[in-house]
Amino acid sequence: MLILSPSFVRLRIMRIKQYIEIVSAAILLCGCIANSAFAAETNAVQKAAKPAKNVLPLAQRLPPLPPKPKPKPVPPNRILARVNGVDITRAKLDRHIDFMVALLKNKNPKVDAKRIKAFKSKNLKRFSNELLLRTLLSTSLAHSNIVVSAEMRRDVEQGFMRNYGTKKQTFAQLGQVLATAGFSKDLEENLAFEGMFKTFVTTVYSNRYYVSDAVVKKYRDRVDNFNKVAIATNELNRALARTALERAKKGENFAKLADELSQDPDKRPGGFVGQCDENDFADAKHVWMALSPLKSGGITDVIDLEDGFAIYRVDSRKAAEESESGFESLALSRIFFRRAYTFPAQSDAAFREDVEKELRDALFKEIVKKFRALSKIEHPEGVTQTYQ
Repeated sequence: MLILSPSFVRLRIMRIKQYIEIVSAAILLCGCIANSAFAAETNAVQKAAKPAKNVLPLAQRLPPLPPKPKPKPVPPNRILARVNGVDITRAKLDRHIDFMVALLKNKNPKVDAKRIKAFKSKNLKRFSNELLLRTLLSTSLAHSNIVVSAEMRRDVEQGFMRNYGTKKQTFAQLGQVLATAGFSKDLEENLAFEGMFKTFVTTVYSNRYYVSDAVVKKYRDRVDNFNKVAIATNELNRALARTALERAKKGENFAKLADELSQDPDKRPGGFVGQCDENDFADAKHVWMALSPLKSGGITDVIDLEDGFAIYRVDSRKAAEESESGFESLALSRIFFRRAYTFPAQSDAAFREDVEKELRDALFKEIVKKFRALSKIEHPEGVTQTYQ
């Protein structure tokens, strides 16, 4: 058995302590070095983040971006569409647009360049379709040997004046305005086309173009019957609104009544409308007049609205100084009953005109559809929208 002397043990313990002190000093030294490196790196980052004095911002030091390239103008001879062998070029479309601008200026001489530019941009597709459709119909009727009567010519001129002339202007005066602008030929071509097409329709489809008294009466009876049902529905809904008002005044819970009875398309739980002030009823001032004298919990009588019948309840009031809008506001709930639409009363002449327009528009679309089926329409570059 090995026996260690006390002096040997003490010597070993001393050496172990020395080793521990050396290791601790080394760890401390490494930590100091690391902290110094970190601090130096942090200072470098902060210095880099701070803009140097007299150095321009990055956006000013970079070279300017090149200007956006302007779109190349479309060549006037570019073919936009070909209808039955007839080319529709960009020049033809521009001419048609300029003609429509001349008509716009005739009606409104004070129109400025900005509005004209917007007019062209907004209606470009419409003008393209008009030119395409006119070419389609004129080429389809080119060999029909249609003769336009003097009466038909006057009828076409009157229609043109209704659309593009002013109240105090005669057709001769409008023609002079367009001639001065260099569009006399365009006017004549438009009138000739309208006369030819209308003569064709009134000859081939006379039984559908001219509406008989029997057809007008049939439409009038339909409208009258529709109005009778609508009026009866409105009377019923008005009565339902009165019943709901009586129940609310007897003490029934307004919110439960709204959940049970209201026909409001935007109905919320309890019929809650929201926080409203006088500005929200700018188009229905009679509603605000009925609401403004009521205290919290007050209920209006049945109020006629454009789209129905309503009973309002003031849930709470908020003074102008407390409201975000700066106006006195009310938290409102309502019970709403719809109003059925009724056709307005019309004279026999006005009613006949509406029926004729509806039937002739349907006939016009049918004719165009037939001609399209028999025609060859090409779009060499696919840039023109076709008439639908």
